Amino acid sequence: MNFEDILHRRSINNTGFDNTTGNMSGRILNKDGSSNVIKAGIPWHRRMSLFHTLINMSWTQFIILALLGFVVTNLIFALLYFYFGIEQIGKDSDSNAIHDFMDCFFF
Repeated sequence: MNFEDILHRRSINNTGFDNTTGNMSGRILNKDGSSNVIKAGIPWHRRMSLFHTLINMSWTQFIILALLGFVVTNLIFALLYFYFGIEQIGKDSDSNAIHDFMDCFFF
């Protein structure tokens, strides 16, 4: 049996995006837009996708996550600048540590 015989026996033009269930497994997308595809045989750590997690979350969750990532990144670099000395970024050190840390944060 060659490839042309297989093509004659079943139609591979059905992508699953129509209203009919077809011969095989049905629609790829449900009517509500959710996926009807089940991943099988893949380890759990390979099924997790950062991209799909981000595009499936709500806008408010995404914006909060982005702002949280921005603040955490700034805090990490501010702590590094503060630890190595504020003089390294061209500022004179004040007696007020909070003011020095805020200078490092907004640098």
